[in-house]
Amino acid sequence: MIKEQLLYERFMESLRRKVSNKTLMVKILTDILMIEKDAVYRRMRGEVNFTFAEIASIANQLGISLDSIIGSASPTYRPSHLKINRHGNPTDADYRSLSDFNERIKSLRQHPEAEIAEICNILPQIFSFDLEMISRFNLFIWGLTISEEGKHFQEVTVPERTRKLYRELFHNMRCITSKFIWDNMLFQYMVNEIKYNLSIHRMEPEDARALKEELHRLLDYTEKICINGKFDEGGTAYLFISDITIYNNYMYVACEDYHCSMVKVFILDSIISYDRKFFEQTKICINAVKQVSTLISVSGGRSRTIFFDRQRKIVDSL
Repeated sequence: MIKEQLLYERFMESLRRKVSNKTLMVKILTDILMIEKDAVYRRMRGEVNFTFAEIASIANQLGISLDSIIGSASPTYRPSHLKINRHGNPTDADYRSLSDFNERIKSLRQHPEAEIAEICNILPQIFSFDLEMISRFNLFIWGLTISEEGKHFQEVTVPERTRKLYRELFHNMRCITSKFIWDNMLFQYMVNEIKYNLSIHRMEPEDARALKEELHRLLDYTEKICINGKFDEGGTAYLFISDITIYNNYMYVACEDYHCSMVKVFILDSIISYDRKFFEQTKICINAVKQVSTLISVSGGRSRTIFFDRQRKIVDSL
């Protein structure tokens, strides 16, 4: 049987890997356990032990593997959890989870070495969330993946509270050095989705026209970022176009004492891991794809022009 002190030390180590900022950690634990800050501080100092029920509740909310804490996991086991939000009708728990993640991203802005990297075959929301029709389209496609009977596009709306939280999140993310590797067919995939749903009357012609207009605005915005090499918020941005097919979205967010890896599922949801080895493997995967990709931000002017001209022709086919 593992000793209580060792259990506490392992738990606190896992907790610090999840939330490196002490002030943020206190806030999160106060919300999860619904106790006063002083009581949280006493637990963090070891003056009062976390109960097993408290540890289980924290582990569940933050995706900490109890197996890894008690040491029963196999050597090949990598702790992770699937985070599924009710995007169409979010609960308070969904909003709290999103707000907590936003606070963590905000805290990374203080670390110059912090970085975000993503390989993707669907439009990353960090580029497109300010565009209403594209945001609704992402929610629309998400609805089709989780329900046998999806809504008509015109029935889909993004809740205002969701819009506000995501706008703040992506603002903070745009302040951090970022690397993106896009599938070269990314816009074609989206145009194909629009055409198909238009053909089966899940969308109306005016919806397609509005999406076409926003896609052109997105291309103009992205091209400006590539030319300047950074977001308007100040974060350096590298955009690569992959020469091979990308079959899934992988992402990591990292600084010296924080590592989070994500694998996209169901369009808008993610499998999340804070395990260091899983992070290293995700980083290797992203760097491997980068080796067979073309950088079109700052440098690669001719390749950049060719890429954006081609995407505009694809969008014009709507």
